[in-house]
Amino acid sequence: MTAAVVARPAAASRVRRPGKLAVGLGIVGLFVFVALLAPVIAPADPLAQDLLHRLANPSASHLLGTDALGRDVFSRLLYAARVDLRVGVLCALLPMLIGTALGAFAGFFGGVVDGVVSRVIELVQSFPVLVFFLALLAAIGGSVGWGPFGPGEIPVIVVFAVVGWVVYARLVRGEVIRVRDLEYVQAARGAGLSRWRVLTRHVLPNVLNQTIVYVVLDVGLAILALATLSFLGLGIPSPIPEWGTMIAESRDRFAQQWWLIVTPGLAIALLGIGLALIGDALDDRLKRR
Repeated sequence: MTAAVVARPAAASRVRRPGKLAVGLGIVGLFVFVALLAPVIAPADPLAQDLLHRLANPSASHLLGTDALGRDVFSRLLYAARVDLRVGVLCALLPMLIGTALGAFAGFFGGVVDGVVSRVIELVQSFPVLVFFLALLAAIGGSVGWGPFGPGEIPVIVVFAVVGWVVYARLVRGEVIRVRDLEYVQAARGAGLSRWRVLTRHVLPNVLNQTIVYVVLDVGLAILALATLSFLGLGIPSPIPEWGTMIAESRDRFAQQWWLIVTPGLAIALLGIGLALIGDALDDRLKRR
């Protein structure tokens, strides 16, 4: 009786404790909410300059102060979430779609298709990734913008797609080769289903578990990489609000206005933690399934 009474509160506390998935979704959901409502929440135009109040300390009118050009830092921080989330998701999603499609075709059909895809993967991987990435980004140029994308976003997304698809292609190809000869796949073929239907309905849904985890984690890595590129002057150019650009613009004033660097840095770290928690929780659940 005593053991049951002691065990019940412990079990109840475990139930009430938020899991990794809930915490991660809460953090990422907060950033998505802020990004969507930035025009409503932001107290000022993120591009508006006020040279008479440049480098102002945090106050009621400027919650995080102003930068060297008098722009409201809090507004720029909110608008930067829109840029970083948009680019980060596309930089992870586009390589995943390309790599999954090519890897699935290569693994399922084999033969010439597998040979061509495998040779292209080897060719891309034969280059030093960082050198290839930076050279390709410099060749495309950082000032291209189109439609909903601002300057610098399209080149970064294209380069991530060109370099990043090989990881997903290798992963999916190996998984498809593993399951294509299993009994349930052979049964689907024996039932007269087309090869395309067998691939899309019976093979792919059973090989995408790790891919889903990777793409969630890759969003965080892409946001960190984007901030790094912007800090180096190869990503989103000023005056577009972006977390890495904000850090680069204020790096010489850390001793006087440290919050100009710390706040965008914390935003990158917190969003990365949220995405890592989601990825870790999905990995645990998919392994149990």
